[in-house]
Amino acid sequence: MNRYPSIRGGSASAHSSPRRAVRGVLHLASLNGPFSRSLSRPIRSEPGMGRSRDVSVPLPPTRSHSPVTPAVRSTAYWGEEAGDVVVQAGQAAYRLPTSSLREHCEFFARAFAIAETAGRSESDSLRRIDGCAVYEVPRTVTPAAFELLLGVLGIGGTTRDVRLLSTAEAATLLRVSTTLSCEEVARRARERLAILWDGRRLPRAESYRTANVASAAHSLSTNHEAPASYSDALVAIRVAREFNLPSVLKRAAYELVASDDFWMALRKDPVGIDVSGADMLRLVRARRELRKNWHKAVSTPPMNARLGGRVESVCHWLSRTGLLGCKRRAGPKRSSAWHTLVESSKQAAKGECDPMRYDVFRRLGETALQPWCTCCIRQWERTLLEKRTEWWARLDHILQ
Repeated sequence: MNRYPSIRGGSASAHSSPRRAVRGVLHLASLNGPFSRSLSRPIRSEPGMGRSRDVSVPLPPTRSHSPVTPAVRSTAYWGEEAGDVVVQAGQAAYRLPTSSLREHCEFFARAFAIAETAGRSESDSLRRIDGCAVYEVPRTVTPAAFELLLGVLGIGGTTRDVRLLSTAEAATLLRVSTTLSCEEVARRARERLAILWDGRRLPRAESYRTANVASAAHSLSTNHEAPASYSDALVAIRVAREFNLPSVLKRAAYELVASDDFWMALRKDPVGIDVSGADMLRLVRARRELRKNWHKAVSTPPMNARLGGRVESVCHWLSRTGLLGCKRRAGPKRSSAWHTLVESSKQAAKGECDPMRYDVFRRLGETALQPWCTCCIRQWERTLLEKRTEWWARLDHILQ
């Protein structure tokens, strides 16, 4: 018995089965049928970042009772040398090589196999343009998305480099490649998103006290260190939820937490912000918790030491006995001087929106830091980095 249902010709009548179709049209968008479980294949999510997302491989093509969608030839993807098959996405038609589509997309490999096993009489009844059989992709695949996929695959005149795609383009590529079962392209799209939204490390700025020239240059050269736009972050959150990309979700969520523009837009037009109610609650919780932790950390003087059963702030032991130590090396006046420094400069309030990146000492300047020795400042920075690492790990729990 043939594994696939046959492709039958003939026009559909008012009493015909919904699986019968207008004569001569080969549709690939039908994803329901008895083969759905046997043809299901998982596409892995971001490596090490969660469970796989199940993506169904397209079923053998069946006929549709819907009218034929008019086709407009794509000038960039047409000509006798362009290919031997026509793929229609929406109203756009593309003449493409069967071999390339079959090699990269299992969706088309299955569709072509069905057409080849259907027999010559059945193939002759298919709708054709310039002698090429027409295959329609699912309606969710727009012409722009399909052309992006073709560019990444190197089919046609335009070539696109995945490493240069924006967040929106990478999200589009992931969706279309998943729909058409182009697993290698989907993997590269996930990798691009993971680079743009790297949640595996802290989005922090190096301090002028601890950064060497090489690390400072690296920080300036990597655009993902700088705050991202909240519109891109919203796109990243949606695709991260859709494809189970926790690392991308974490970084994108933090960018929203740290974005004043996002919270301002939310106050002006809460309905216009496309984010789920559950994620909005998580963002509010993360923002509140990070602000609280930041104020506590930045108000704590450097070099806390246990003296006589009490925790106090004292100057670093390397500087305490020399001339380069802090102006106030111990006692209540030392803690009071630090609190005065933080309050008068408003560093706690200024850094609360972006506690992972805000560099206190770069903004304070040399004059304000003169009463404090270099050893104590560096120790305070190391302590703050430890706190930030704890806060970053805590985000995983908040975003679950």
